[in-house]
Amino acid sequence: MTDSPMRRETAPVTGWAGGLIGFGTVTTIIGVIVLVWPDATLNVIAVTFGVFAVLAGLFHLGAALAPGHQDGRRRLLLALFGVISLISGIVFLRHLAGTLTLLILLLGLFWVVDGVLGTIRALTSPERPGRGWSITVGMLSAAAGIVLLVWPAPSLRVLVWVLGLELVVVGVVTFGAGIHLRRRAAAPARAAFT
Repeated sequence: MTDSPMRRETAPVTGWAGGLIGFGTVTTIIGVIVLVWPDATLNVIAVTFGVFAVLAGLFHLGAALAPGHQDGRRRLLLALFGVISLISGIVFLRHLAGTLTLLILLLGLFWVVDGVLGTIRALTSPERPGRGWSITVGMLSAAAGIVLLVWPAPSLRVLVWVLGLELVVVGVVTFGAGIHLRRRAAAPARAAFT
């Protein structure tokens, strides 16, 4: 038995719709978890950052010791970066609160620099499309970065709540898009049988 042409045309669409529904469901669940357990979320972020630093250190140490085409200076730099990453990762894992403070301060610094540079870029490019929006976004980014730098602990809590809410909203919207796509794909198939 062969598939009808209509079924072959809608199969990729319904598969994509199923992916959107699944992704939306998982994203919504993660968002709810972040909102229900914000402290646990912060600890997971800090531990993940620490584990990443340890793994990066081990990787770079391994690369420094591995036989290959690297000269002595490159091996030394890889080993030095590996040791620094390894030690940093261990410190991050032992002091989770300090790790979170460091991460929030780095994010604040990044937002300030990005905001200032974006604003300057927009101000010095009069022909730039959307110049007003670029200036506004740059100033908001810089202001948000300053808030993070001045009040890191309360900002961290707010960021976790914003992250959780954003995940829930994105999850619900993605789920809805999947349902809508599935219904649109099913409509021509139903119309073909009437």
